[in-house]
Amino acid sequence: MSRKSAAAALCCPWPTRASPGRPPPRPPWSPGCPGSAALGVTESAVKNLLHTMRQRYRCLLRDEVAHTVENPAEIQGEIRYLCAALAAATE
Repeated sequence: MSRKSAAAALCCPWPTRASPGRPPPRPPWSPGCPGSAALGVTESAVKNLLHTMRQRYRCLLRDEVAHTVENPAEIQGEIRYLCAALAAATE
């Protein structure tokens, strides 16, 4: 996964558009999605793992952005700008 797609995943937890000729992707915890079976865990465990991973990623991103701004009050605005820039780049 590229940095761009990883950062975009923060703004949107799973792809919302299908590739040409393919149905739209489902989130890993949706019924019938093979994600949990492939990992050998329950759907509930997958949900918990994804939640934990997103929290960790959010924390790491926030720490990195904090190093780039002078005032901690600017962190959230900078993250919003990053998400908007990534969303515009994927259109």
